[in-house]
Amino acid sequence: MSKSEPSSLKSIATIICSEAILNLYDDGKGDSRNYLIQTLLSDDYGDIALSILERIINFYPSFLTDELLFTLIPELCKKLRLGKCQQITGCNLLKVVQKCQLLEIFDIGGCEQLMLPALFSVLGGLLLNLTTVDISDCRTITDEIVQDLLKSSRSLNHLNVSNSDSLTDDAFLLDLESQDMNLIISQKECGFKETGVNIKTINISACENLTSLSVAYICALSGPNLHSINMSYTKISSIALLYLSGYSLSLVVNLLLTTQQLYSPECGVMSELLVKLKHKCLGQRNCFSNEGFCDCLQKVQQKVMENDSIDDILDKNSTDDQCSSSCIKALSQSDNIDCENIRSIDELNQESSTVEIDCELWLQYYVPYLKSINYSVIRTNISPIVFPVFFKSVKLFHLTISIQCLQGEIADIFISTQTDLMELCLTPEVELISDSVIKLAQLPLQLSKIDFTSLFMLSDVSIIPLISENLAIVKLSECGITDLTLKLLAKKSSLKWLDLSWCEEITETGISCFTKSCGLLEYLNLRHCDVNNQILYNIAENCQLIKDLNLSCIEGLLDEAVIEIADNLPFLEEIDISWNSEITDKSIVALFTCSKNLRVGTFSGNKRITSEPMYLLVTDLKNWMQSQHSKKFLRRQKKQLHDQEYFDYRSDDEEDIENYLPRRSAIYGCNLKKINLEYVDDMSDELLAWIAAFTFSSLEIIDYYSEKIKPAKFRVENHRLLMP
Repeated sequence: MSKSEPSSLKSIATIICSEAILNLYDDGKGDSRNYLIQTLLSDDYGDIALSILERIINFYPSFLTDELLFTLIPELCKKLRLGKCQQITGCNLLKVVQKCQLLEIFDIGGCEQLMLPALFSVLGGLLLNLTTVDISDCRTITDEIVQDLLKSSRSLNHLNVSNSDSLTDDAFLLDLESQDMNLIISQKECGFKETGVNIKTINISACENLTSLSVAYICALSGPNLHSINMSYTKISSIALLYLSGYSLSLVVNLLLTTQQLYSPECGVMSELLVKLKHKCLGQRNCFSNEGFCDCLQKVQQKVMENDSIDDILDKNSTDDQCSSSCIKALSQSDNIDCENIRSIDELNQESSTVEIDCELWLQYYVPYLKSINYSVIRTNISPIVFPVFFKSVKLFHLTISIQCLQGEIADIFISTQTDLMELCLTPEVELISDSVIKLAQLPLQLSKIDFTSLFMLSDVSIIPLISENLAIVKLSECGITDLTLKLLAKKSSLKWLDLSWCEEITETGISCFTKSCGLLEYLNLRHCDVNNQILYNIAENCQLIKDLNLSCIEGLLDEAVIEIADNLPFLEEIDISWNSEITDKSIVALFTCSKNLRVGTFSGNKRITSEPMYLLVTDLKNWMQSQHSKKFLRRQKKQLHDQEYFDYRSDDEEDIENYLPRRSAIYGCNLKKINLEYVDDMSDELLAWIAAFTFSSLEIIDYYSEKIKPAKFRVENHRLLMP
């Protein structure tokens, strides 16, 4: 029985009102547009105005103006997301903030024109309930902007500055006395000094210029308040894990001075830390004899890189440097740390392939409450010495890390200490240690998420012990599991996400088991799996909550199965049916007609689909294009008019053109944002260019050569198309 329903009246009205307010077609109905805007200004229509605003932001971000934003956003709005809205200016955004002082979520990621210090310096004072800020993907962001934001927004809990290459470590150094004290603190008795900053989650992923020192600053700001940090795709060294374990910058430097061999090229991060400590943290050039930090540290660091001992260095430079005797004593003997169990790297490596430092936890100046960390795809050498300390200091709920970090004794420590772990994501390495893979079976049974993508050595032996009633997200792409694992997963009704792509050992029997029973599935990836059409009918009948479905590279996939899926999966937002030789236009029409929430369709490599289903994405487009071809001679004549930048191709007897001026359909593929047509042979580039043009770039189309289709050039004036 089909679950597909016609588009709701509200959905159609939102689409039509959005286009009318934007005046995309310049239809001369200015009075109606003004009346609509004035009506939406009323408090009674706040929810409707917000729906229209969200539609414009999601589909027509480049058309959103300052005037429309201020008009449409209701005063009681709590979430503002302006990604890719390039016309919005800082001055007007400040007016919006003054109007909507209940905002809790403020997302201007990708809006480089809005990275203005004046805006962020007052943001916290105006938005007293502000908890979440996203300023990611901005090349124009500066250290001062982040500093102003942190200083002014004391209620801020969640900050995203990812993919911001211009940021440096100084962005998180606020010149606060309490932060400075936290950085140089050397005894637990001193305790963490509150800074007024209450950041709980922070995303600094893909920030190329950040080092482990930035993490030291963040910990000195938030300390025990920090719950989650994402450091993936950075050059942040593993030394950062010591800061996250509750150790101050001062203690970490002294700790690494004690284990002198850490100054090898493999752990060259300390060269950076020692130089920056004096300039960034202490802010003065005089020696602090009680801590052991002075001008001589730079020379110490330079010599250590040459493998000299600390005692020899101090002896060589004592006559030249104006350091107190207590400073020299601190550097040579590390009196500030009473940690007898620290041994050299060389000594420990003789005993094990990993390194363990059993430091007394009283050295921590605060007890960390870190629950989630992403430390994957790190472009720097990883020091195994820090992982035992880190795992013994925190109780994680979520961990994303390279499997390289969980080998040998470290894997044992990880499994024995992380008894509260609920989500584990492991990124693959070229060389995979089989012993580490086997040890995964000892992980806690309460895991709700496992992501072992591309860990090809994983088999049923490692996965089956982790299957429990709590398991909701399972990503096993390219793993060596068999039907036995799938049959056990089928018994777990809580499963919501399952990725089995390229699992070559599973068969139709195993896949059929879970498609009959896992009714809560929202994501399913069966790319290149052994799937028959009966399994697809099972999905349509039993897995009707699915939002994302990948059925690419499935031998024998037929239109009938895709049509059944389109009819019965009302929440479907993304589908991939690429590289299936039997798929025809019928499948595309069914998806665009029945799947009202569909946003992304991937049809790459399907040789039997044509341009025909694409025409309906824009109403009357086929008639319009046929009309243009029939008047080709007339258009050529008018192109000879060189004295005008634009010309009107319409003659006096072409009034019928106005009756079907092409515009995006409100019922056919109305929520589509992207179509991928790579390696689709029978597809007209001219047609795709006009579709991109008449949808005003609200629909991204990828062509045969994996390039984004460029819209055909035209403009609308008085409801008439003018060609360049």
